[in-house]
Amino acid sequence: MPAITSLTTQNFSDVFGSAVSITSPSFTPVAGSLLFVIVAGRLEGSLLNLSSAGGWSISNSGNPLQWTKHITRSDDGVVQTIGIGSVVFVAQVASPGSMTVTVAHTDTGTNPGATMHVFSVTGHQKEDPFKGSPAVSITIGAAAFSMSLITPPDRYDLVIAYRAFEDAGAETVIATPGTTFTELYDTAASTSGEVGLQTQYRVGGGNIVDWADVAAGTSAALDAGLAVAFIVRAETFPNYINHPEAKIRQRAQGLI
Repeated sequence: MPAITSLTTQNFSDVFGSAVSITSPSFTPVAGSLLFVIVAGRLEGSLLNLSSAGGWSISNSGNPLQWTKHITRSDDGVVQTIGIGSVVFVAQVASPGSMTVTVAHTDTGTNPGATMHVFSVTGHQKEDPFKGSPAVSITIGAAAFSMSLITPPDRYDLVIAYRAFEDAGAETVIATPGTTFTELYDTAASTSGEVGLQTQYRVGGGNIVDWADVAAGTSAALDAGLAVAFIVRAETFPNYINHPEAKIRQRAQGLI
């Protein structure tokens, strides 16, 4: 069964800067894990800042990892020259060692801000760790919110979801996770240049991903907001004919 381990967070706000670039504190990932880095950022300037998927980049100190850009999503929001962008980078960790990661975007503007969540997952399928396509939504409001995964998870799969927003008037706002979810991180926008980021997870369940409140503490619409969810496949159980977990998986797949 997959297990999730929190590692570190970082916030960035620079009213005198021109681009989003954020570096984590030092951390040591779990051996054999799938390492995740989620970043949400904002930038003032032209329409759809941080919307270019190709504009995101990542690097790490120490032994270089082979990073994959798993998801990118942006929302230009209500205020057309202030939007939010997000990215999920992943890498397999063979030999753990202390490192930092830096994520940046090529777009330039004014008043950049960003926040970063870093965590690792073990007990996942190594060859093909992700199931189906991510679920993504924008203009998520400021109350309860739900969306559907395109493909439902299997019993032991890990569902990871995050919501991000940009709003100058909602800097202390946090999220309330759905009843089946456990919150991993929730970074208020007051520490990261008006960018809020919350990450939550659960094992198994149906295809509904929800938040009891995406912006607890305010009823006003957010300037820009988005939600993303994806599935990490559980490591395959030994396919012994009498193994109880193997039989469960075989029945779910219609094999017996």
